[in-house]
Amino acid sequence: MESVIHSLDEQIMLRTLQKGDADDLFLLIERNRSHLREWLPWIDGNTRVEHSIQFIEATQIQVNAGLGPVCGIFIDGNIQGVCGFHPYDSLSHSITLGYWLAKEYCGKNITTLCAKTLIHFAFESLRVNKVYLNVGVGNWASRKVATKLNMVNEGLIREGEFLNGRYHDLVSYSLLKREWLSLEKTKLF
Repeated sequence: MESVIHSLDEQIMLRTLQKGDADDLFLLIERNRSHLREWLPWIDGNTRVEHSIQFIEATQIQVNAGLGPVCGIFIDGNIQGVCGFHPYDSLSHSITLGYWLAKEYCGKNITTLCAKTLIHFAFESLRVNKVYLNVGVGNWASRKVATKLNMVNEGLIREGEFLNGRYHDLVSYSLLKREWLSLEKTKLF
């Protein structure tokens, strides 16, 4: 599998996940379990390194099929999060972005920078027409990322996610290719 690698600056790099990342990815999840559990429904099902291996294998299949990359966020050479896409919807020409970051790196604009890079990739390389981002109603940090990315609030997805034993509402944000092109032209993206 060919790696998607993009250096964002001298410290931050996005790279597609490889099987050799599984141990470090799992340890990162373990260290951040309580931080991640608030917003990510898969966290309680990731209890062994084998789960991280299975996740990485699934992302490799997705990448090889041309359905969008899932990248590790590497800071100073160490994995500190994940940013990528749920599989590309070829019928609607849309894709959904997802991400998470180690608690110690939150609030430093890293997620926005990574998301912006992958949105650019989606419009340029995958030729999608629309990028979605669905976040928990109370997840103000992710809602701020969507705002910084000039994404449009499309509304509420009622009880759109089952998390921690109950249903939660999500806010759906999106960015259209024509909006992105306009933002690129005016240097706002």
